[in-house]
Amino acid sequence: MTQTINYIKFTLFSCILLGANVVCATDAVLEKSWSDALGKTIEIREIVSLEARGNKFLGLYIEDSTGSLQGAAIILHTLGTHPNSPQVIAPLRTALPKSGWATLAIQLPVMPMNEPLTRHAPLFDEVPERIQSAVSFLQGKGVNNTVLIGHGLGATMGAAFLAANQESGIKAFVGISIVTYKDLDPRMYSPSSLENIKLPILDIYGGRDLDNVRQTTEARTNAARKAGAAVTQQQELEPFKQSATAQAAFTKKSGFIAYRQFEIPGADHSYIGFEDLLSKRIIGWLKQHASGVTLSTPAQTNPADNSKATP
Repeated sequence: MTQTINYIKFTLFSCILLGANVVCATDAVLEKSWSDALGKTIEIREIVSLEARGNKFLGLYIEDSTGSLQGAAIILHTLGTHPNSPQVIAPLRTALPKSGWATLAIQLPVMPMNEPLTRHAPLFDEVPERIQSAVSFLQGKGVNNTVLIGHGLGATMGAAFLAANQESGIKAFVGISIVTYKDLDPRMYSPSSLENIKLPILDIYGGRDLDNVRQTTEARTNAARKAGAAVTQQQELEPFKQSATAQAAFTKKSGFIAYRQFEIPGADHSYIGFEDLLSKRIIGWLKQHASGVTLSTPAQTNPADNSKATP
């Protein structure tokens, strides 16, 4: 474990030292401090070293514990935090494996939380390579049914990635408290991203969430409706064939394919006290809309699980 963490430290700093050749907006010192802390508290079997732009970054991986793997979830933390953040991320990454979903929480490029939002916009440039690295890692484990789950700015980053990378290998998207910033960077305006995602989407937020999240619920819904309508008109239904919602005639007519917006009353942006309910809602939705091929090894597959569950 010490060797892995030290290597991550070195490559994070190399991102600064080789700045003439590699553009890195992330705060390498902040990432290093978290790799130090997590290396002391996380079990060695969970720590994985991933690579993007020729630099290593941290991932925390937990295998399915049920013996009936449904797929894997790549989990993206919010701004200024890390892949074991006690708010939302740690509860989710440890709960999903108990329901058949392996988890890989990855370190996103970051700036300190107190930095102006304009400083966070360039971080979006570094996100695609990190997510694709995570997808490749999971494929190497024999997992080809991969979903993306993001919280806060991580959800906004995830949506922007999916909108720009239609062939990413991701099968569904869960956005938890998706934040929206219209005038800073086009990728930070989540409705625009949702309008271009051709995948099942769960948009979940708290009743006491940030104003930024609650006041844009209608804009996100309308954007997802447009995306569903476009998919229907162009007969691009392949991403939705495993979704129960996609099979309903009224769904196809409305263009509202496999999108659900769900409020958790009483929850704020951190979901403290609502961790179990948040996990339950996400697991239920994944079972209905993203249950995949059960895999035990890269060479062995079983028929898709088409069972339904109420989110």
